[in-house]
Formats: sequence, C-alpha cells, structure tokens
Amino acid sequence: MKARISELYKKLNKFYRENTVQNKLNTLTETMIRKKSTTPPKPAECRHLVPFLALASEEVLDPGSEVESTVLNVARLLNQM
Repeated sequence: MKARISELYKKLNKFYRENTVQNKLNTLTETMIRKKSTTPPKPAECRHLVPFLALASEEVLDPGSEVESTVLNVARLLNQM
C-alpha cells in the first residue's frame, strides 16, 4: 500500500509542477485517504485536488465498468464546477 501511495504522491507533485498550484499537500499518507481520515487536507488543498482527481480517474478507471464509469463522470463534473 505504501508503494502505491508513494507513486500517487509522485504523480500529484508532477501535477502541481505542471499547473503551478499554490496550496499543495506536503505529504500523502494512508491515514489521509481512509474513509475516516485523522488528518484531512485543508479546504484550499482539496480544491486543488479536484483537477488531479479528474486526470487520475481518466488514467486508471475503466469506462466500460458501470461503477468506474460513474466515478469517472463524477470526477469530470466536479472538475467543471
């Protein structure tokens, strides 16, 4: 799990560099992405995660799957708001 989180954080940092994001997460840990996070990100950090979420969803989700297609559409809609 730590390797997957580390890889995700690397992609997130690349996104930050390419999009000049000001409010960045300083770290990404397993406890931050659990259902009941003990260390949730700040609101400004969350806002900047939405475009990354949309890009990452396009990369890893299968639009042929009903559930993953729904998640993909939600990510796209959030990114348009």
